[in-house]
Amino acid sequence: GESERLLGKFMRGTKQPICIATKYMPVPWRVNAKAVKDAIAASLERLQVKRIDLYQVHQPVSFLMSQQTLMNALADEVKQGRILALGVSNYSAEQMREAHKYLGDRGIPLAVNQVKYSLIDRQIETNGILDTARSLRVKILAYSPLAQGLLTGKYTSTKPPTGVRQFDARFGNDGLFKIEPLLKLLRQTAEQHDRTIGQVAL
Repeated sequence: GESERLLGKFMRGTKQPICIATKYMPVPWRVNAKAVKDAIAASLERLQVKRIDLYQVHQPVSFLMSQQTLMNALADEVKQGRILALGVSNYSAEQMREAHKYLGDRGIPLAVNQVKYSLIDRQIETNGILDTARSLRVKILAYSPLAQGLLTGKYTSTKPPTGVRQFDARFGNDGLFKIEPLLKLLRQTAEQHDRTIGQVAL
């Protein structure tokens, strides 16, 4: 909840309009609708707001609480006005259809599915997620759209990353060599349009 607390603090210092998106993680001790209600209440308190613009389910975990119970509990929160829009994250095409149906039964649309998507992570284009989202009118919200910085051109074999990235094979010498043709094309396009590599990748 620390990021929510910080957002709540920062929002008090600005007059700019802010749209809040946060998530619910269905961890093992959250086993019923009351746990969902309590989690939302805690988020609202940390954020110091009366309503969350977009509330998402972080993972499609359902071994202790069924998706139907979860979606109905979230639908109740929309009906009560504490959530404006509902989304999911990391849901497969089938799981998205299931969530869409349960929410639809309550007259509530499934707004988004947040998934990993970038120039080098394009599985949603072939595994049915993108097609299903389009057919259900669910928006795709990309996370890691710059592949953790790999698509910015920041990292090279002579300027490797530090921290946890150094243990990821994509950031090793072989991985950086493999992606260099794509980065070269991104650099060329960026120069032609006076943009950064990251802007072109996005």
